[in-house]
Amino acid sequence: MLRLLILFIAFAMQASYALASETKLHEWAILVYLDGQDQHTCSNAEAKARRLEAIGSTDKVSILLETSILDRNNPGAEKTAGRYFLKKSTDTYHFSSKPDEEIKNADMQNMKELASFIKWAKKNYPAKKYMLLLWTRHYDMPLRCPGCYLYRENLKASETADAIREAGGIDVLGIDSDGLQSAEWLYEFDGAARYAVGSVDKMLLTGYNFEDFFEKLNGNPGSNPKKAAEYLAKAFVSEIDRLASSGQPVAQGYAQSVADLSKMKALKKKTDYFAAVLKAEKDKRKIKELLNNSLILADGNAIELCDFAKSVADNGSDKKIVRAAKALISQINKTVILNLAKDNPKSYWVKNLPLSRSCGISVSLPKRQTDSLGRSWSGGSWDSMLRQLDN
Repeated sequence: MLRLLILFIAFAMQASYALASETKLHEWAILVYLDGQDQHTCSNAEAKARRLEAIGSTDKVSILLETSILDRNNPGAEKTAGRYFLKKSTDTYHFSSKPDEEIKNADMQNMKELASFIKWAKKNYPAKKYMLLLWTRHYDMPLRCPGCYLYRENLKASETADAIREAGGIDVLGIDSDGLQSAEWLYEFDGAARYAVGSVDKMLLTGYNFEDFFEKLNGNPGSNPKKAAEYLAKAFVSEIDRLASSGQPVAQGYAQSVADLSKMKALKKKTDYFAAVLKAEKDKRKIKELLNNSLILADGNAIELCDFAKSVADNGSDKKIVRAAKALISQINKTVILNLAKDNPKSYWVKNLPLSRSCGISVSLPKRQTDSLGRSWSGGSWDSMLRQLDN
């Protein structure tokens, strides 16, 4: 009997050790939510999945992927998403990983699916710190709130943020899509993530440079969230610099920034006040001229907020307005902890713009169509100020 008891205890200890080994606490878990469910995204989603697989997880940094890639030969087929712990693969031509889990009839546009993925990752592959990379390409980008749409016109910033909060939050959010480093979008994520990385203008179709990013993070796995966010932004710009130096037509410059989301509420207050004092300005013509001369990004849908505030601070005659502009610039520089911007003289996507290195955050101006702005992130003050300028 005693021998059986000893064997049972030994077996239990061995099973416990095996379980502990499988659930080893990584320094970082990089969660990639890779939607390939339409004709516009599937081929690039496959390419991204192969790139991630070629890098693979380490004992310090895990790469966790959820993706659902459309069968281009049978678009009406049932969509099955797979969840993967990616091990390194030497097959550069095929995505060969086997999923840990499959989800039938997966709808990656439904944010319950995103919340479920994050919970699955935390339960099965726990880590000290978490980064979420969101990617899809085919969407309408009106950049207006409370819409702030991403993912084929039906995913809102608020819904995405709620899903992340439901799953317990993350440390870094990487937004692998055009023009979403905007105040409207980022404001929603306060409390869901600590830092956000993204572009106030265009992103390359290939998106983030995974190779450079993971090389840096794997070499420094103990990096804090701020430093990891900086690695991600710098890896993106290094890819464009590399392409440009090799003579390839990059088609754009870059405008990547890292925002401290804990500062977004304070930024909102400064922007509210800035809009309020501009509304009170009698010389609307002058303010409108300064606005029109400020840098417009993302196909003319957004204005670099800092450039507008600087124009007002440099050219305003009213001391109250100048003080409000300077206070706003100061707060933006506290919110945006890294801004990397460079224009490309050979751009052929959009007109060449001298991208601002000053602040790195935008506000919505969808072609100055104030009727389509809805409620702006500053609770109406910004909208009504623009409406007065257009009248």
